[in-house]
Amino acid sequence: MTRGGMLPFEIPSTTGRAEGPLKILFDVREASRNVTGIGTYVRNLAGEILAYEDPDVVCKCVPRSTEPPTPKGVSSLPLQAFNFVRNVTWKQAYLPAIALKERADVLVCMDPLGPLASPVPTALIIYDLIFLTTGAQSDAWTRYWRAMVPRSARKADLIFTLSQASKAEIIGQLGIPAEKIVVFHTGVSDHFSAPAGDASEREKTRKRLGLPASYVLTVGAHDPRRNLKTLLAAYRTLKAKGPAGVKLVAVGPKTSYFQEIEQTTHSLGLDEDVLYFDYVPNEELPSYYGLADLYVYPSSEEGFGLTPLEAMACGCPVVTSRTSSLPEVVGDAALLVDPTDAEELAEAMGRVLSDAALRRSLIEKGSKRAAAFSWRAGAEDIVKACVRLAERNA
Repeated sequence: MTRGGMLPFEIPSTTGRAEGPLKILFDVREASRNVTGIGTYVRNLAGEILAYEDPDVVCKCVPRSTEPPTPKGVSSLPLQAFNFVRNVTWKQAYLPAIALKERADVLVCMDPLGPLASPVPTALIIYDLIFLTTGAQSDAWTRYWRAMVPRSARKADLIFTLSQASKAEIIGQLGIPAEKIVVFHTGVSDHFSAPAGDASEREKTRKRLGLPASYVLTVGAHDPRRNLKTLLAAYRTLKAKGPAGVKLVAVGPKTSYFQEIEQTTHSLGLDEDVLYFDYVPNEELPSYYGLADLYVYPSSEEGFGLTPLEAMACGCPVVTSRTSSLPEVVGDAALLVDPTDAEELAEAMGRVLSDAALRRSLIEKGSKRAAAFSWRAGAEDIVKACVRLAERNA
């Protein structure tokens, strides 16, 4: 018998934890499975975890590779089925076995799915409960998460999440005790900074990327909760009232929902004014942020909301939602709006674009706000909480 029940394989006998440094094993498989979203968080956190220095703690990541996958379209049904079986095998068989082999003191799954039976204390990261609380996502993988994440969370010894808003949801939706949940904040990678060089160099970058001379930017996968339809309506109002010549640029992987976005764009007469870019490599994103006049993120629900911080770090003023975790993330460094109110959103966008003093204030506050968040600090929070968990279970 093991922690949480029987493992689906025989366990070699052990005699307690090995002598020497405490060992924490991190499951970072999502780093090489997802280009954006969770993949971004895992890649950045894994880099800091591997650089963590403490003679009494050893951090090891499996698998070894944390390189992002090559962007690709929707997988075929047979491939989806294969990936599903592979994920279940990885989580429920391989991870417990490797934790035992490595004589790990704690196993951390850097996504919301963990083994239901583990020979060592386990922790996992729940970034948000959007898959559970919104009906917009209904694919087979989401249904699997809806069934398994609550069970994984109840079996785990520790839950990490990104914001107090997400913690409250985890307590309310999953019934997890508050003392079992640790909130840690992530950060902005060092390459997110204001564009270097003079005006002519920035102009060359703009032309190379195919960006308009003046534009409002939004970044994120096309998803109903991101309220891109509301942003399109707000942009049309803004376009009618001025300032003139400002385009709308939307960057993000095109999901099945994108067809509705295209139809809305056409029905609003904005085909010539809105530019859609598919996946943009992370190293190129700072230029998109830094050359924009304004960053707008009218999302209804976010576990953290990283892109507004990235925009702030690049010297771009931000308008975002007063819902979910976003006020907690941006503080007083952004204008906050109702993400479903196109008129309020248009008014806020117009204010930032026309009021030079407001714009300067938001840029200054945003730069300071982004600097207060750190991937390293987030990784240290995770490691230290795991050390406390191991010590309690020693």
